[in-house]
Amino acid sequence: MKSKTSSPTSEPRLRVGLKDVSREEFAAAVGDRLGTEQVSIRLDASVIAFFKAKAGKQSYETLINQALHRAMDDEHMEDTLRRVVREELASHRDDRRD
Repeated sequence: MKSKTSSPTSEPRLRVGLKDVSREEFAAAVGDRLGTEQVSIRLDASVIAFFKAKAGKQSYETLINQALHRAMDDEHMEDTLRRVVREELASHRDDRRD
């Protein structure tokens, strides 16, 4: 029995496990495995140019994702700092009353 080989002009076989799947099923399986989701977003041309120039061999989409994660972390850090400062100020006021 001959094994199936693809010709240079044919589409590559996409498989999930042992099952041949469509491009959409393959993309969904990759997204599920990586915990990513494909979205469509409009960005300023200057933003895209900045990240493409910075990316080099790396994907510029990956750099944008990393920048968004940093923004989320920074917001969390700011919220934490504000809470700590409020608690310390309240504690200081309570100490002065005693």
